[in-house]
Amino acid sequence: MNVGSEKQYGGLDRFGIIAAILVIAIHTFPLLSISEWADFTLRQTIARVAVPFFFMCTGFFFMQKLGSDRNRNASMLKQLLWKVGKLYLLSILLYFPVNVYEGYFTDGFTLLTAVKDLLFNGTLYHLWYFPGIMLGVCINTFLYTRLSTWNAFWVTLLLYGIGLLGDSYFGLVHFTLVTVLSFVLSVLAMKAIQRFRGGKPDQTGRAWADIHLPHLQHNVREIQQVLPKDCAMMAVVKAQAYGHGGWQIARFLNKLGIDHFAVATIDEGIELRKKGVKGEILVLGYTDERRIRQIARFKLTQTVVDDEYAQTLNGYNVKIPVHIKIDTGMGRLGESWEYTEKIAAMYRYKHLQVCGTFTHLSVADSLEASDIAYTKNQIDRFQNVIEQLKEKGINPQKLHVQSSYGVLNYGELQYDYARMGIALYGMLSKQGDKVKTSIDLRPVLSLKARVVQVKQVEKGAPVGYGRAHTAQKDSKIAIVSIGYADGVPRMLSQVGATCLIRGKRRPIIGFVCMDQLIVDISDIEEVQRGEVVTFIGRDQEEEITAEEMAQSCKTITNELVSRLGERVKRVYHD
Repeated sequence: MNVGSEKQYGGLDRFGIIAAILVIAIHTFPLLSISEWADFTLRQTIARVAVPFFFMCTGFFFMQKLGSDRNRNASMLKQLLWKVGKLYLLSILLYFPVNVYEGYFTDGFTLLTAVKDLLFNGTLYHLWYFPGIMLGVCINTFLYTRLSTWNAFWVTLLLYGIGLLGDSYFGLVHFTLVTVLSFVLSVLAMKAIQRFRGGKPDQTGRAWADIHLPHLQHNVREIQQVLPKDCAMMAVVKAQAYGHGGWQIARFLNKLGIDHFAVATIDEGIELRKKGVKGEILVLGYTDERRIRQIARFKLTQTVVDDEYAQTLNGYNVKIPVHIKIDTGMGRLGESWEYTEKIAAMYRYKHLQVCGTFTHLSVADSLEASDIAYTKNQIDRFQNVIEQLKEKGINPQKLHVQSSYGVLNYGELQYDYARMGIALYGMLSKQGDKVKTSIDLRPVLSLKARVVQVKQVEKGAPVGYGRAHTAQKDSKIAIVSIGYADGVPRMLSQVGATCLIRGKRRPIIGFVCMDQLIVDISDIEEVQRGEVVTFIGRDQEEEITAEEMAQSCKTITNELVSRLGERVKRVYHD
């Protein structure tokens, strides 16, 4: 399985060549001299998958760029129309002599027919593809950005049905054959691509993260075993699922039966919906009230942070699902637990459909006596508010308090959801953290890069920016293709951190650069360009954990993995 964000489309490129040959076959009758039946089968059935393939590729590469910014969407649409329009104009000029030869300007030619052909038919029959692409992209952009996925699908299906009333070649039987064959060929092509690609990373990749989905599945099962019977897991997939890939992880969790998710921003939620993630998606952070229609359109659940915000949202007269957040001592978002009347008022707005109520524990990761007392005080405050709401006849709906450490240290709590973040990905926030609940977590992510050059360095020679390292003896170094722009902390080389090459720990020297870093490989023989370097993960018998790297940089794993950049390709293994 490989559902990652790698921008590798070799399969499309290869099939594109086949499709181009099939287009040629449609117009050249290659098998007619051998067999009319064989020629008909090739030209009017098999080859008819070619042109729709090119349409789908255009839509695939363009539509995935669209987001929630309408001005940016309009700009990208204009750029595409201008690019295709120039090709269309050039083609018209090239075919102009053919138009003259065929009598296009003499046989019933009018201004109306010219406009119609220019916008729909392509001035010459074979040029219809250009206006078809331009019109199709405009229609799909409108549907994709203005309607929900399902509504856009039904409108598209209706338009497709209307199109069948026109030129569908040889009737319903032929249409059915082409449709079935296209589907079968698509399935076979996808299986072939998956078979040959598997979970292997691109051998030319500079830096990547291996995502081990069996470990994620294992962690889900382990966590579910320690949750109370009626407590459901709410998977926290904010910040690209802590650097693991947001929609990819969420879709895999969907297959495991997880249908509650939490994100930080509305745009993260929209991305999940556009990628087909099912279930409840709770936006934990603040969303500008002017985007309320997007909350409704993409069926997201918004966190209500205080009564003033609730009034503002309700004033838009758009019904949306919400969770009420109560600040019990974290000091961040949420209406203060002391203002019970304001909290109660938040449940009475008719356009806000309250589906849950929650709080956030600030020191659940600590087993210090004072921190345990503070956490229990937070829990008591939350419970008191809930009881007061019930006394007022208000149903607070689903309740959730615990995140990862809340589950591992306060497993006795009985709530409806548990928001699982860092533990879901097989990590704790800090190396050496102690928790009350014993659980077998397996790290999901490994971080790797490649050696791109091996060099000899003489004793006394400076290495890297600022001459931060000076060779103490004649040495051999490896330049590795990963840097702080990829998420590797710049200070890593200044704290004695290491990486793994051929199963051995080697020191990172000099300053970590934006795109590269330097490793001392003096004690390893014959290291060559292209060899794999492991920064997080196992290589033979040695392992570097995310907790170890985070501790070296005086931070937590949450920050370390969530800052991994887009240039680090995610490769998913099943």
